[in-house]
Formats: sequence, structure tokens, C-alpha cells
Amino acid sequence: FFFFNDTATTEIYTEQIVGSVRCVQETGINAEYMGITKKSEKMVSVPKLRKTYCIKCRKHTQHKVTQYKKGQESKACQGRRRYDRKQSGFGGQTKPIFKKKAKTTKKVTLKIECQVCKTKRMLMIGRCKTFILGEAKGKIKKGEVFF
Repeated sequence: FFFFNDTATTEIYTEQIVGSVRCVQETGINAEYMGITKKSEKMVSVPKLRKTYCIKCRKHTQHKVTQYKKGQESKACQGRRRYDRKQSGFGGQTKPIFKKKAKTTKKVTLKIECQVCKTKRMLMIGRCKTFILGEAKGKIKKGEVFF
């Protein structure tokens, strides 16, 4: 928000912004595009096999779908060596530890592998409360979360 010298102008301007946001939320036409509605409250169900375009084969083929998981961090990478060097000795914690966690969901990334040529690629599907791999949508109990 913008703040002006007098409070009356600030209140009028704030009310105009809030009113326009409320109007977009009620219509729902471009609300998701503008980032006003929460898109993360959906449940995503993805089949284990999926027919999609393969870059190497240059045509649509059957792909095996798995959920991407981050690998174990290497002890020899430059950032880890620098952090360990800075932490060594006296002086306590040298770098800030992030504690103000605001996000309630994680971004889900799929790893898809072509059944013909075995080429792998990543496909980011974004944030969702519930992610199910290879299940029908009706078979899940309410409130279950899979990561």
C-alpha cells in the first residue's frame, strides 16, 4: 500500500484496492491468474503411466511417472566446505538459521521416463495439499497427505 501525508487519502486508496480484490474474487474470472485465490488447496492424482511427448523420440510415447526426491547432499561441495570452515572454532553459529516457515505445502515435481528410449525429464506440477501417485481420486480419505 501507498501511504500519503493525510490519513483520509490513505484510507480511500486502501479501500479502492481492497474493493477491486474483492470484486475479482467474487467473479472468479481471472482470480487464479492474478494469484488471489489459493490454488494449493487441491488434491492431485497422477497415474503411474502416462502418454506424453518424448523429446528424443520426437513423438508421443508411454512414460513411467515417479515423484522426484532430492538426493543426499555431497560433503565435498563448495558451499558445504565453506560453511564447515566458517563454523569451525569458537564463536557459535555464524550464519542465520531460518525459523519463520510460512508455506504449508511443497512444490511437487514429477520425474518422467520414456519407456522406449529411457530418456528422463522433470515436470513441475506446483503446490498441492495432497498428492497421490497411481490412485483414483475417490479412494483417498479426507485429510491424508502423501509427500
